[in-house]
Amino acid sequence: ENIRVLLGFGQSLERLQIGEKLEQNGILVDYAENGQRVIEKYLQAQSGYYQIIILNDDLSLMNSIEVSTEIRKMKKLQRLNEKLPKNCIKILSFFGF
Repeated sequence: ENIRVLLGFGQSLERLQIGEKLEQNGILVDYAENGQRVIEKYLQAQSGYYQIIILNDDLSLMNSIEVSTEIRKMKKLQRLNEKLPKNCIKILSFFGF
């Protein structure tokens, strides 16, 4: 099974470099250029589609802390509504790139 990563970076060289390195290692990468787009892509995906979400501090519209807080709220609500076991998603946030 392939690992899927949602990469939330603004339009930056780091975004391209990190995405390229991940893809070279067989990881499927989806890109989001701002915090709101990260939330939209996460909501559109099926549960468990992304194993990792990587965020940078240069996100616009919503910063990485706001994005990770919203996703965690959604995951908790989803588990309550669907009585699902706790499905771990890793959210990594980078500052000062």
